Amino acid sequence: MRRPWIPLIATVFVAQGCYTFTPASPAELQPGQEVRFRLDAETAALLQDVDLPGPRLLDGTFLSVNGDAFVVEAPVGTGGDLRGARVLIQQVDVPTRGVTSVELKSLDSFRTGALVAIGGAALTGVLLHLNASRGTEDGPGGETPESRRVVPLFRIGVPLGR
Repeated sequence: MRRPWIPLIATVFVAQGCYTFTPASPAELQPGQEVRFRLDAETAALLQDVDLPGPRLLDGTFLSVNGDAFVVEAPVGTGGDLRGARVLIQQVDVPTRGVTSVELKSLDSFRTGALVAIGGAALTGVLLHLNASRGTEDGPGGETPESRRVVPLFRIGVPLGR
């Protein structure tokens, strides 16, 4: 049995990264920006308590420069309570000498648009598939399959006047 929707789902997974990290200089950093620091091995070892997304990557929110260190809010782990886990955030001082590159997190409009278009196409395909698989026999009262194919998706009423 052929599954034509598998390539569509694979495309969605590939395109789902709507954010990208673009290289920047430390002078461009503004408080509140989402950043990613690439660290040298020594600095990464100093920050072993921080929840690093990669072996020598630190993601967080840039706060300020304090002498010879960047001050960043970064996740340090998760803490649980009765309702679920919470991400624990801590201010971390990252030595400037240990940062090999700085990247800013930004929204990639092309990837986001592609994701929305692919999602819309997938939803349309599913609706068309469900509508086509309703059967071919006549319904009650002599209703033909062609007359049952119209499916109102949206019913919007707009109150006018008064």
